[in-house]
Amino acid sequence: MAANASRFALENGYFRVSGEDGVVTSLRFDPTGKGHYGRNHIISISVGNPVRDPNAKPEVDGSGHRLFIRGAKFANPIEVNQSQANFAQLCGPGTTIGQTFTVERGFLQSVEAHIPTWHTTNSSATFTLYRLEGDKKTQVASHRYENLVDGMWIELKAPDTPAGTFLFEMSDVKGTAGWWSLGKDVIKGEAQIDGQPKPNEDRCFRVHGYEIGIGDFEITLDGNKMRTRFLPARRADVSSPDSGDEPSLSKDALQTCIVFPWVKSGYDTTNERIVFHHFLTSEGLYMPVHQFKRRPWSGVSGSWVLMSGRFGSDLKFPNASIHLHFDEDSMTMVFPGGEREIEVDGVNGQRYVAAGFRGGGVRLALRGVAGNDLACFMGPGMLVEVLGNAQDGAGNTMGAGKVVIRGRAGDIVGYAMRGGKIFVGGDVGYRVGIHMKAYQDQVPVIVIGGNTGSFLGEYMAGGRIVVLGNIAGDWTGAGMHGGAIYIRGGVSPHRLSPDVRVCDLDDSDWAQLREDIWQYCRSFETDPDPFLASSFVKLIPRRLRPYGDQYAH
Repeated sequence: MAANASRFALENGYFRVSGEDGVVTSLRFDPTGKGHYGRNHIISISVGNPVRDPNAKPEVDGSGHRLFIRGAKFANPIEVNQSQANFAQLCGPGTTIGQTFTVERGFLQSVEAHIPTWHTTNSSATFTLYRLEGDKKTQVASHRYENLVDGMWIELKAPDTPAGTFLFEMSDVKGTAGWWSLGKDVIKGEAQIDGQPKPNEDRCFRVHGYEIGIGDFEITLDGNKMRTRFLPARRADVSSPDSGDEPSLSKDALQTCIVFPWVKSGYDTTNERIVFHHFLTSEGLYMPVHQFKRRPWSGVSGSWVLMSGRFGSDLKFPNASIHLHFDEDSMTMVFPGGEREIEVDGVNGQRYVAAGFRGGGVRLALRGVAGNDLACFMGPGMLVEVLGNAQDGAGNTMGAGKVVIRGRAGDIVGYAMRGGKIFVGGDVGYRVGIHMKAYQDQVPVIVIGGNTGSFLGEYMAGGRIVVLGNIAGDWTGAGMHGGAIYIRGGVSPHRLSPDVRVCDLDDSDWAQLREDIWQYCRSFETDPDPFLASSFVKLIPRRLRPYGDQYAH
């Protein structure tokens, strides 16, 4: 652990965790466990929303693999919510309507009101928040809202204001506007018109705030697994967990919260801050990161979420209640479990194993020789691992997921493959990657650890093929008109089709190739360094229509 004040660091070869002031601010990985850590993947890890506190005391136990942050503080969200309504109260000229309410503890940050405008769009009104103390009324925040829209929620933000009793008031209305209301009392407080109570009514409003919690945050590194735990928490304004004054916080407050780098604007997901490109859940939900740029996601349920990384590391979170949320500045995952595995022994050439499988987060391990068309038409959420060899057509028209073949594979591996990854430890046969194609973020990848037969990448239209062994066949890239083939150590010209040309790799090629190699080596539990230290060449098509002169049009 770093010795400087509240700074700390913890590492075991797979993970390096560091931070300061009671908040983890850096999480880096090496899937091989050799301490060659990659880039930082997070903004923070904490319980709830982190509160930096230089008085937090980090401690590392004798094993060097367990960190305690004593007295870690966090912000636990609190809310007052009265969203029911059965009539609209008009606010006429010179009239005020309002609602009193009480925040029992913590701090108030904003208040919302649900507004009717009777189908008009040119109304305006002023909303003001007051603090009430006996007969004294003190203004906390005020704002005028123009061009009100029917059914909208307006939000008045306030400086962090200690708990107490408040009045939220609407006034100075121009045009036609009011406040959705409920014809009965359901919340502590009272509705008002011109400062006078209206019995048996409540306005439709929401209050947002937070309270500060305090406790001991524990992080344990166990091989390639990291575990977090928060020891009995209490409110920061309670001196001891044993005081008996409602020391315990809600279960939600004890959830671990991880904030990841994120850029909301635009549709580009190649930005350096965006470290994950898709998400899979145990319930079969597949979420490309692009979807978070189009609409919000939250409340994702399942026993785990797998986050596929762009920089050589994937993260898997086991959890019974997972919530994903993206906003303008950060992507947050909150989680409080297991993985389903199927192992089949004695596989002896059976065809169509895992054909059309998708979702569920299943690892299917096959011991023996997998038959033709293994994982054909396979969808997201599947990992198929062959602990032996595979016959022809593995990954035929595969759409997503991953196939790992520890031995050799036959002909036409990845035929018309449209997405996902196929990793082969040994040699492959003829016409591997024939008719591969890509579309937008669906980019198929085949990585071959051994030698390849003839017609590699024939009629290839998209995706990537990485050859870590040798090109042992001829006519590589025949008819190729899209995608790229990366070959370690170069290739003899007589092995190539005239339809392709050899070129050097640029920085973007190397970045993508490193990720492919990292994932391949992680699947086979091998060291990526010898591959990463090697030279590679890139094959690309000479033209987009290699047989265009044979068509009438």
